Parts: sequence; C-alpha cells; structure tokens
Amino acid sequence: MKKTHLLPLALIALGSMGAKGNGCAAEYSPGDGSSAAWPTGPVPTPETTPRPITQEWLDGDNCWKQLVAEAQACAGETRASVGSFDPERAQCSFKGGAELELGGPISTPASGTTLYEATDWRIVDGKGKTCATGKILGVGRSLVDVGGKTALLESPTLTKFRITCPDGKTYGNELPGTSPNYGLSWLAHRTPGVLLSCTKEQCKLDLWGGPVGEVNLATCK
Repeated sequence: MKKTHLLPLALIALGSMGAKGNGCAAEYSPGDGSSAAWPTGPVPTPETTPRPITQEWLDGDNCWKQLVAEAQACAGETRASVGSFDPERAQCSFKGGAELELGGPISTPASGTTLYEATDWRIVDGKGKTCATGKILGVGRSLVDVGGKTALLESPTLTKFRITCPDGKTYGNELPGTSPNYGLSWLAHRTPGVLLSCTKEQCKLDLWGGPVGEVNLATCK
C-alpha cells in the first residue's frame, strides 16, 4: 500500500500526511520479520525536560555527528562502490562481500518520482560484522545503532523534532533557545536525520547532520 506525504525532517519512520502529485511518495515496508532479530543497543529513554537544539549544538561536535562519523568510517566498503540489488530488492551486495540488508523488499518507483522508503536497514561488512542498524519503532520514531551506541529520533508532527543521544540527553527544536537558523540548517541537511530514497535508477541511504552535513552510507542499483 503506497502512502504519500510531505517529508518531515528526513525521518523515514513517519506515517502518511500529505498530498499526491508532487513527484514524491513515501512507502512503509513492513518486512518479513527477520529484521526483528537484528541486535541493537538499548533504546535511549528521553529526558522529561529536553534541551533546545541551539546553534552551538548544531555547529559543535554533538552526539549525532559523532555517531555519523563512526558509521561513515565503518561503512567504508559500502561507500566505496555502488551495490547491486537481489531480484527481490531486499538486499544489496557490494564488492568484498559487504551488504545493505533491508527489512523487506522495496518497490521500484515510476520514472520521474522519488520514493522515500520506511523500512529497517543494516550495513554488514564483508566479514559479517554489523556496522550500523536503523529500526522503525513506530510512527515518527526510529533508532540508529552504530557499534552498540544508539540514538532515538522522534518526529511526532511535521515541524517538531527531538533526538535522544547515547548519553540520554534529549534535544528538541520546539523549545525556547532553539537556533533561529534551524529551518535553514534542515534545508541544508545539517540537522539529524535518516533518509532512504529511491528513484527508478537507484536507492541511496543517507544520514543527515553529520560532520560535513549529508553523508551517504550506501548506493544500490
């Protein structure tokens, strides 16, 4: 079942909320159940009183940038080449044996459209070691794990966003003290987020808000 919405905050765990005809679509892939067994670290518990996402936090060496940098480093094999999908488009293989595994098969978009796929994913290197894992925990909630360190991303509305870091600190964009440039930072892909996007030609797994903005972890055809 295909759902369309305006894409908020590059989080792929959101439900449908928008209009058709804009060349974009979001589709939730429930998967075959195998991704439920993928291990991750514990889900961080958000703070009762979160902190604002200040410009200082966005510009500094924040927890999300550290997590993205670690994912970028361990995903060297999938970043070095373009991978090939299996016939079901549920797994993508790279040179050296690395894999991008998905929570279920993903469809091929029509020409001229982009599909924002909401599904679990993980990157495994050529030796079978897991580099990074992303899991959908519910509408507007997703978990990213890198080496046992986990961050919780939450987007309960189109404009509200919160991240809980591995150390348990929670930051939100709707609080007093939030950077007045937050919207521009989002447009520049410099705020935390995960995006699995597909055109007819290829699919890309990107993390937003890394040390240099957007970081590509894998590209598959």
